[in-house]
This record gives sequence, structure tokens and C-alpha cells, in this order.
Amino acid sequence: MNIGKNPKAETLLGAVWSSVFWKGLDRLASLVKHIFIASAIGLSAELDVFYMATGLLGVLVLSWSGIIDILAVPELVQYDRSGNQARFQALAGGLFSLCLLFSVILALSVYASWDIWTRLAFGFTDERETLLKEAIPWLLPLLFLYIPVRFLGALHRARRNFSLFYQSEFIISLVILFCVIFFTKAPRVLLWSYSLGISVSFLFLFLPSLRVFRPWGNPFGSEVKALLPLLPGLWVLSGIFYVYELVQKQFVSLLHEGAVGAIAYAWTLVRLPSVLMNVGGAFITVYAENRSNPEKIRENLDNLISVTITVTIPISIILFFFGQDFVGLVLERGLFSRTDTETVGEAVAYFSLAMVPLALISPLEQVFRVERKLRLIVRRLLAGLMLFVVFCLYFVVGHNMGIKGIALATSLSYWGMLLSSLHGIIALGIQISIFRHLRWAFIVMSLGILAMIPGYWIGGLANSYWLLLPQSITILGITILGASLFHWEDGALIRELVHRSLFRWKPKRAC
Repeated sequence: MNIGKNPKAETLLGAVWSSVFWKGLDRLASLVKHIFIASAIGLSAELDVFYMATGLLGVLVLSWSGIIDILAVPELVQYDRSGNQARFQALAGGLFSLCLLFSVILALSVYASWDIWTRLAFGFTDERETLLKEAIPWLLPLLFLYIPVRFLGALHRARRNFSLFYQSEFIISLVILFCVIFFTKAPRVLLWSYSLGISVSFLFLFLPSLRVFRPWGNPFGSEVKALLPLLPGLWVLSGIFYVYELVQKQFVSLLHEGAVGAIAYAWTLVRLPSVLMNVGGAFITVYAENRSNPEKIRENLDNLISVTITVTIPISIILFFFGQDFVGLVLERGLFSRTDTETVGEAVAYFSLAMVPLALISPLEQVFRVERKLRLIVRRLLAGLMLFVVFCLYFVVGHNMGIKGIALATSLSYWGMLLSSLHGIIALGIQISIFRHLRWAFIVMSLGILAMIPGYWIGGLANSYWLLLPQSITILGITILGASLFHWEDGALIRELVHRSLFRWKPKRAC
């Protein structure tokens, strides 16, 4: 059993590219899935029910999975790096057994009380409410296995086997895609295909895990019991994020049929770049390894923020001006009409304003998790939730902006959460170069706006959604190329990372 030094350990840059590759395949499979679904059912009641059901399960079940990273990764990293195999085994095996036991109890509880929870979708009509109540039997495998799957992923990430975790997420999307393609007209295919994907992903992670740890450990051993007092607070912490998503869906449920699906499609498309980068998934391990080196931590964070700004701002500009073309290119076929394209496109444009916070909040949160400063995460999430409710009341209820109001409220609340996270980082004594990042954001935004000139010229060549591709490549390429020409440390960082990524040149690590 290999518990010593991991020969397959990946660097942060390698983990990012691994994430881009495997999550790229994951998102591609998910995108094709959405194309088939949109073509077959459009923005329908069935789609609304699927996203509302997953929103409810987010608070009740998926929120617990977020605790695994906080509990498992820092301690497992410590034992693994110190060579303490006995405690690594005890903690890993004990947590896995605890996850299984807890999942069984939680799944049965949710199943028994599902009719009560469905009342939270207070804007649903009788038809959608009935469909929502009938959804739970199809989601039982998801209830049983989601938390164990997340633990197994955390286990491999703690040992720097990031790719295996990303591959498992790709498998979920791939299974769902196959089910949607071959059983498009089957009842509840969106629900049971998700459960099947989780089941296959569990087997994919569990079998190689047998070479890493003994799974049937004591769920109440001393290593595990030392972490149990953190559970209630951690659940509140993790649950707040899902409460945010549920409150969003509750506001959307007050709108017309198909609005829940439209918001979900738009949010999925806008989140795609940050999901592909997924820097937070690897950063928790890197930060845990460098806790005793404040200068290295500051350097990593500053470089991470600079790279994120360089990539996400031009993407945000592209989606704001060409979001409708993006939706039309991807989804407009079959029962997904031109009107549906315009509806989702409007949401994409306003959601795109949250691109920078979407990419940065996750890695910043990893710092709070490793340092056990959970109140800072709670403060950030509560601030975002309050801002979202206030802005929804203003834009949606007060000014009747509908889906656009939901998207704008979401973006503004995410900027509030990012500012709260940065304030928390500084409060921990980590000095981020705020002026450097503001200056760099202004430069990148200016370059991106200038790049819109050839972008619009290309768009005028013909009336085709496909022109979005050369437009996007042009804008992104000009912006990054222009940024790399600056002699400040940000420009040098971009040149180095591009060089390393393209030619595998490996000087001193910048990230």
C-alpha cells in the first residue's frame, strides 16, 4: 500500500492544466447534454423542476460535501507529508466510514420529509409542484453516494492526484450525456441519469483508493473525533452558499415558466471559464504545504490574482457584448427558440459581470478553510446573500426587470463577496498588492475594450453565430498579447506562464 511520497504528485500549474483538460471534457460533455435537452424540451416545466430539485438537495445534502475539504484536506496533507502513515490511515478510513454512515441517515431523512421541503418552491404552479414531489425516488443514489464521492476526491487531491478527481467529475457528465442522448424521451431522464453518473463516479474513485487507504476505518477514532466538534459550524458555513442558490431559485420561481431553466443555462455558461481553471481545487493543497512561509503565500496569491484578472476580464467583455450569440450558437435548435435565445442571452450578459469574483472567491476561500477562520467565510456568504436579496427586491420587484434583474443582482452580490474575502485575507496578515491589481485590471480592461474594435468588424462580415469564435479568439488574443508586452511583474508573469505552458520550460515557479 503506497502511503509514502506520491510519485504522481502534480504541481499547481500542472494541476491547473489538468483541470483545464479534464474539466474541459467535463464541460464539453455537459454542454452537449444541455444542447440535447434544450433541443428536446426547451425552457419547460421539466427543466425548472430538475434545477429546483437540485437546489433543494444543495441545502439538504450537497452542502455537507463541502465540509469534507475543510475537514480532510489540511489534516491529510499534514500526515501524508510528515510520513505518519498510521494517522493518515486512521483519519482517511474513519472519515470514509463516517461519510457512508451519515449519508444513509441523511438520505432516509430527506426522502421521508421531501413533501415538506418542496413547499420552499413557493412560486411553482400545481403542475410543477407535483413534478417536484415526484422527483425524489429518482435521486436516491445521489443522496447515498454524493458525500462519499466528494471525500474520495478530497483524499486524492490531498496527495496531489488532482487529475483523478477531475476525471471522476468528467465521468458524471459523460454518463448523463449518454443517457440524455439515448433516452431523450424517457421520463425523468435528467434525474436518474444524475444518480447513475454519481454511482459510476463512486466506483471509479473507490477502486484506486484501495491502494491508498483502508476504507473501513473507525468512524469514531481519536483522529476523527478531534474534528467532529467542527461539524455544526461547518455545515452552517457550507449550507449558506446553497441557501444563496436556493433563494435565487425562489425569486426565479415567481417568474414565468422556463425562467428557472433559463437562469440555470445562463449561469452554467458564464461559470464555464472559472470551472475550467478551478484554481481553488489545487490551491488548498499548495497553501496547506506553504503555511509556514508567509512570503511564498503572498507571492502565490498575488500571481494568482494577476493571472485571473488577465484571463477573466476579456472573457467577461466577450460575454457581455456577444452573450446572445454564444447562447444561439450553442443552444438554438429544436424546441429551443429564438425567443429562448434572447431570454438566456440577456441573463448571460449581466451574469458576465461576475466573472472575476467567480474565479477568485474559491482560492481565497481555501485560505480561510486551511486557517480554520470559518467566520470570515460565513461573513462573506451572509454579505452576499443580503446584497442579493436587497438587489432582487430593487431590480426584480421594484423595477420589474425579471431575469435581467436576477442576473444583475447576482453579479453585484458576488462583487460584494469578493471585497469581503479580500478584507478577510488582509485581516489574516497576508499583504496583497491591492494597487498592483487595480492598475492591472484597468490595463487589461482597456486592452479588452480596444480589442472590441476588430471584434465588431469581424461580426459585421456576416449574420452568423459562428463568427463568435473568431471574434472571441481575436479579443482574447489581443488582450493577453498586449498584457504580456508590459514590463511590470504582471506582464513578466504572463510571459513566463505562456512560455511554460507551451514549451514546458520550467524556471522558478511563479504560481
